[in-house]
Formats: sequence, structure tokens, C-alpha cells
Amino acid sequence: MNEDKILKKATSYCAYQERSEKQLREKLIKLGADEYLAEKLTNLLINEKYCDNLRFAKSYVRGKFYQKKWGKLKIKAGLKTHNLPPNLIDIALGEIDTGDYLQQLEKNLKTKAKSVGNHDKKAQRFKVYQSLYRKGFESDLIFKLMGEHLSD
Repeated sequence: MNEDKILKKATSYCAYQERSEKQLREKLIKLGADEYLAEKLTNLLINEKYCDNLRFAKSYVRGKFYQKKWGKLKIKAGLKTHNLPPNLIDIALGEIDTGDYLQQLEKNLKTKAKSVGNHDKKAQRFKVYQSLYRKGFESDLIFKLMGEHLSD
């Protein structure tokens, strides 16, 4: 594939949804670009505003939190796989409203507590904690809310 065709496909790839620089480079290599051409086209698409890591990070955070209901720890881990700098990750995570975050954690807690049942309180608390921690919520917030909502 020649440079123009690769550029056209890469432009479409970026226009379809937000992409990180890492995703763009991988796509360019997959399309047949060598390292030099991939770097050149990546820089061109960044300058043309087709690819922007901050925009990607914010979009990623919104999707994972508001649609998948993930916590900040899991979202942060996902963003790290895209080789984003820590300051961009922090800016993007700052987009999550604290009230929405605590409300989502509480909703997840109540839903999981109902599904587990309340036969054995210790087992219930453990299963609820595990579920919320796997979703990426912070331990201290989980324990605080469990203390408020799951009495012994």
C-alpha cells in the first residue's frame, strides 16, 4: 500500500472514534508502514488534530465510567496500557464528578449486596468488596460505604 492510501485509511480510522497515539502507530504498522513512515504519518495526524491523547483519555474515561461503571483504578490501568503520561491520565480522571462517582459506587454496592443475599454477613461483605474492587473502586471508599450500608 502506498503512503497516500495508508494516510487515507489512518484518517478514517481516527475519524471513526478517538484513538491514542499508540493505537494509531499500531494501525499504521498493520497497514504496511515502516517505522519511519508510521512516525511521519502519526505526527501529521496529530498536527491535523485527528489524533489527540488528551481527547482520547477523556473519551476513554467517560465511556468506561458512565457506560461500563468502572472505578478510577481500573480506568487508570486501562489508560496506562496506551502509554499515556501520568499528567494526562490525572487530567482525564479529574473529569469524573465526585458526586457521580460516589453515587455509582453506592449503586453498585446495593446491587451486588442484593444479588449475594444476606445469609452470612461476613461472606456477603467479602463478595461485595471483591466485586467492587474488581470494578476498580478504591478500598477505603468501599469499606466506608459498606460500613454505612451493610450493617453487621
